[in-house]
Amino acid sequence: MDILSKIKRKILLKTFAILRRSNLFKRLRLSKIKPLNTSFKLVYFCGEGGINYLNASLYSVYKNWATLPEILIVSDGTPISIIKKNILKWPQKVDIIDWTVCADYFKNNNNLDLSNYANKELWGKKFVAVLYCSEHFPTLYSDTDILWFSAPRNIETSIFPVLKMGLDIELCFSNEMGQTLKEEGALLNRPLNAGLIYANGAFSSHPKWVEICNYLSKTPDNRTEQTTFAILNNYFNPNIFWSFDEVLIKLDDANSLKNTMKQYPNIMARHYVSVKNPTFWRDSVYILLKKTLF
Repeated sequence: MDILSKIKRKILLKTFAILRRSNLFKRLRLSKIKPLNTSFKLVYFCGEGGINYLNASLYSVYKNWATLPEILIVSDGTPISIIKKNILKWPQKVDIIDWTVCADYFKNNNNLDLSNYANKELWGKKFVAVLYCSEHFPTLYSDTDILWFSAPRNIETSIFPVLKMGLDIELCFSNEMGQTLKEEGALLNRPLNAGLIYANGAFSSHPKWVEICNYLSKTPDNRTEQTTFAILNNYFNPNIFWSFDEVLIKLDDANSLKNTMKQYPNIMARHYVSVKNPTFWRDSVYILLKKTLF
């Protein structure tokens, strides 16, 4: 890389960092009204620290989907007023609820274990949020560090219940949980990631549901949520998942200025996991500059 290229790269990386801190996407005007997508609600789990990512993710939906869904944001405990004040103005309906609404739903339906799990573990709060939503309406759950490059594809609307995940780059499950529940074989089927989930229906008919919930309550850690989703996916819908051609996870371009859209024009979304900065913001800039097609 020559000196001029290094200078350009340094300037762009600084621009990405400023963009990340500025909450620019909150101030963008979404002036073009698009039709309502009623086939599912798009759900996020978010706290104050993730609002900038949430806004960029929402903007990528607005820019790259022909129709727009209703949004439900489940707070991690951040006051709803803070999230409401700082999110991008969405052209369709937006609801914001606290995670306790989801936990209390299961508590009131005699599942104290799930409620306890949510109280003990951050990702337990996300877990009950996704389950709560999927029992009430078709749910497309997206982590805030996902950018969308096209509308979601291959949504299984004819299957019920259904739980669909994307692939991960490696097995990131709780080995202890798999061994305790004797689910090691199912977890070895394929690496699955819980950053993007389509779910519709209840999953309490799993033959080990009581044992699963009890384990979550007694042994919460930061991998049990993804592990449980994988166990459910492998039981209810073992042959249904998004490939990397649809939902990309990639770790080797964190220092590249080449945007994901150009390199992978056919993917529908990318989950940025550990390369959020600057890769997420690099691609956010390209989406911001991209001509609106719809």
